[in-house]
Amino acid sequence: MAARAAQPADLSHLQLKADEGVLVVSVDTDLPLKSMRFRRPDQAVGEQVAEQAPVGRSVRFLVLPAGQYRWAEVDLGGAHSIPLDRPASSHYEFTVAAGKVNYPGDFVVRAEGGAGADQAAASVSNGASLADVGYSLSLVDRYAMLLDALAPAQRDALGRLGLVYVGPGGDDFPFYEHAVTRGHTP
Repeated sequence: MAARAAQPADLSHLQLKADEGVLVVSVDTDLPLKSMRFRRPDQAVGEQVAEQAPVGRSVRFLVLPAGQYRWAEVDLGGAHSIPLDRPASSHYEFTVAAGKVNYPGDFVVRAEGGAGADQAAASVSNGASLADVGYSLSLVDRYAMLLDALAPAQRDALGRLGLVYVGPGGDDFPFYEHAVTRGHTP
């Protein structure tokens, strides 16, 4: 698959090949993540897109071939790997459109249970079972937060390339896309 990282500051100078798109990988977690993977439907093993993701929200931009993808796995370390690519579920599928910046939503990982998030994260890091700690996974459309966090040059680049929501459900913020594609700050 050969994804290549594009730094946010580089978006304004980014030149895409005709069959490439940009994927926004936005992760919001209160558990430290060892890694996250996504894959194409015809691949057995996915591409690692987040490694040693810290607690908090992080955003990365990846350039990759246009086409169908799906989130495949979240690895919390140790024996805590969560497969997401069950055949019956299409919730974690997304399409990367060529020539566009594609946003599948923020991937949110939360600790649950009686302990607070800090205690849960420490418990998992020290080998506790996720069955004891608990967790939840979701994809959340935070299009507006993503746009508001970008620098003006980055917004200009999105206006040039176009930012599209490719996550589950419809886009709750279509007016933001309209503002960005016209080069305005929402």
